[in-house]
Amino acid sequence: MQLFSVHGDLLTFPRVAQVLPWVMDFSQPHGGWRDLARSKFRMNKGDAQLDMTYSGEEPHHVTDTLSELTYYVYRARRTPRATLCRHVRRQWVPNEYPGSMARLYTWTPDECIPAFFTDPSIFASIHEDLPDLELPAWAATAAEFVRMHMDALESDDVSAGLHRWIDLTFGHQLTGPAAIDAKNVVLSLSRRPDIPVCHGAVQLFTQPHPARPITPSSAVTVEVPALPRVMSWPRLRVEYVGLGWGRVFGYLQPMLHVCACVAMCGFLVHTMWGVAEFGPCRRAAHLALLLALDQ
Repeated sequence: MQLFSVHGDLLTFPRVAQVLPWVMDFSQPHGGWRDLARSKFRMNKGDAQLDMTYSGEEPHHVTDTLSELTYYVYRARRTPRATLCRHVRRQWVPNEYPGSMARLYTWTPDECIPAFFTDPSIFASIHEDLPDLELPAWAATAAEFVRMHMDALESDDVSAGLHRWIDLTFGHQLTGPAAIDAKNVVLSLSRRPDIPVCHGAVQLFTQPHPARPITPSSAVTVEVPALPRVMSWPRLRVEYVGLGWGRVFGYLQPMLHVCACVAMCGFLVHTMWGVAEFGPCRRAAHLALLLALDQ
């Protein structure tokens, strides 16, 4: 399975940044698999803490899939110091930033970003007093690491549980009894699902997602040509790249086209006229369009 990416400003804007699952703990190149049936937030915080927040005034388990703070910690090596002091902590303390991919995986309660699968430059620091992000011992270079990390994401071991991560991140386990059972009630959805918010989780599916069939052919790498840029607006710059997600969601293409059209209407209103109420359509539009067009 190949990755999707969103070009330009949309990729570097944390409130609409795309997420991918953490799939391994980096202890070995082909193992140390993450449990995709539990959210990274649940794995990091523990059931006891989630039970406590669910019993509070605003019952919830998860605050967000990718917070702004976590996003900037992920990209700390490539982000100006002033930005980090504004979003992470006011005082610049380089030692407070996780020093390795293994430590970052252990520290974060949020999901991963595509750059850790695709961009070798994200590990190189622009700060004199903040070292490069340390790679696992089994990767000699950053380019080799992102290639092997990509292979892990597309492996049969991950494909076997990917539908469970989809259920937690975009699917039926975001709301209702399924969310409670999975300790996955998200704060932004628990407040009032019918009131739009500027960012947070977006539920695309209301039924359990089917598992991806694992066949010998699923391990074959298929070259998918890049799709052309499909729209250009003064305040919008989107480029869709040929990816492998269509092999997971391909049979849902007709429904996704409808989702893309509906979500994009709100997204364009937000983009062209600045209507804040349509903010949550951003992430839904990005994902739905990527899935619908990736064939």
